[in-house]
Amino acid sequence: MSGSQSHVELTGNMSYAAALATIAKIWPHLPVYFYRPTIEHYKEGLPSGEDLELRPDEPLNSLATSPVILRGDMTVQKFHAAIMVGFSLETELRGLAIHAIWMTTLDEADSGVRRGHRE
Repeated sequence: MSGSQSHVELTGNMSYAAALATIAKIWPHLPVYFYRPTIEHYKEGLPSGEDLELRPDEPLNSLATSPVILRGDMTVQKFHAAIMVGFSLETELRGLAIHAIWMTTLDEADSGVRRGHRE
């Protein structure tokens, strides 16, 4: 899980559409989305993360002061943690089982590798 040269930098004033485009330049097949959860989402699971997805023109977090660096060799779990700490946003990868996020890297998720899941 080391040695990947792929990386991107996201900033808080970046729009959601710009952030996704930046990520897609390096990981074009990474099915990620970001959302701001609600109390209902945490308590009841409704609305879903997809229902709460950011609008394309919405900034990630205009109060964030430091950029978030994403690297291809970081696990999906570390990616999620970086976005949560940097921008107070939740992330989800469509089609990736929750138990696989601990071992699957961004580079692997982009290439379709689904480590930790039985065929």
